[in-house]
Amino acid sequence: MATTLLENTRQQHEDMERLERLIVKDFRTETKTYKDKLLQSHRVRGLLDALQSRAAALVDIYKDEDESRKQDIAALRGADPISTFYDRLKEVRAYHRRFPSEDITEGDGSEALLAAAEPAVAFSGEEALGRYLDLHELHAAHSNGAFAGQPLDYHTYVLALADWSRVARPARTSRAYREYLERLAAYLESFHARTQPLADLDAQMRGAVAEFEEAWARGAVPGWEDRGAGGAAAAGGRGEVPEGALDLDAFDSVDELELLGGQGLGARVSRLLRLLGTVHADTAGRVEKRQAQTYEELLAEQAEAEEEGDLVEEDSDEEAPIYNPLKLPLGWDGKPIPFWLYRLHGLNIEFKCEICGGASYWGRRAFERHFKEPQHQRGLKTLGVPWSREFYEITSIADALALWKSMRERQRSGAAPGTEEEFEDDAGNVYNKKTWEDLRRQGLV
Repeated sequence: MATTLLENTRQQHEDMERLERLIVKDFRTETKTYKDKLLQSHRVRGLLDALQSRAAALVDIYKDEDESRKQDIAALRGADPISTFYDRLKEVRAYHRRFPSEDITEGDGSEALLAAAEPAVAFSGEEALGRYLDLHELHAAHSNGAFAGQPLDYHTYVLALADWSRVARPARTSRAYREYLERLAAYLESFHARTQPLADLDAQMRGAVAEFEEAWARGAVPGWEDRGAGGAAAAGGRGEVPEGALDLDAFDSVDELELLGGQGLGARVSRLLRLLGTVHADTAGRVEKRQAQTYEELLAEQAEAEEEGDLVEEDSDEEAPIYNPLKLPLGWDGKPIPFWLYRLHGLNIEFKCEICGGASYWGRRAFERHFKEPQHQRGLKTLGVPWSREFYEITSIADALALWKSMRERQRSGAAPGTEEEFEDDAGNVYNKKTWEDLRRQGLV
């Protein structure tokens, strides 16, 4: 009996009806925290997927039973309809005596369906259950790419994530930049699927591609008004590749050239960032907040996150947007710090370092800390200057080169050997070799 078309159809419709009631029941449950709302969305997404699979199975049943139905119809034409009806009725009654039907008016028997739809969502610690983006790996890929230009610190990279003008046009047509954009788009799509499981992302992406194709045809894509034809045409027959010419080896077809070389992937990334709402801005604010924290505050925040299982639940009142018209950094409680504290730490003062490629540092502490960071040391190495304490507070390329020239002349002038060697005591005081040995003999250090 269970293999007949009627029984298989009834079973599939019964499961689909049960799934619909479970979805309605879940939506009627009030969610008070961000975590509960996210898990509810994933549960409903799992139930919807199960519902779609039941519908697809129903279509397959009709396809498989099509031949058997033809045989039944042929048999009915040559038989007595009344006797055939009672034979089928007898078969149905015998089946349900052996397998009594379940009462599903209250959703009984749906435990297996709920277990199958139980969400298992994976987030990194940096993502904080989908509240922030984790772009550290992409930042490293961007910094190491040949298209990067001047290096960017993590906070600047997050702020300029969709600023395509910072990448030169020839670099935007390279294979390395295309692969970087593919990784960025794939991560944002994965993050969107994990945080907004009920959204129709495919429809949004189709709309983004259609908008880009229209803008490309009209020559309205910023920086690509000539659609890449100007640079290639300027080469003429001289075999030279002018500024702005396309790297044709990076593309496999003309369609790929138009969509990817013309920043089609960039259009996808921009649309994804818009769909994510305030997550991008919240990520930048969180990075800025961490830059203003001390080491002890970072440890305390990490310990608190570990105690709560890194799933911080917020009340519905706390999920309201925070009023922050002055764009102040966020404090330990996730709210803007007081303005007097902002002025006290000098976070309104901008320090620029020419050695770091013109990078800006807000606040004295961030400015002093950057002299020990790899970006500043890499800039000195590029100038042919070894890093040492003498170059602290030096931000101008001309000053750094002049100081290095003066130090080399002093060394060539025959200074006493050992006078330039430095020693540091436990308190951080620096002495030359002669003074250090005198104090050590006296037992003062």
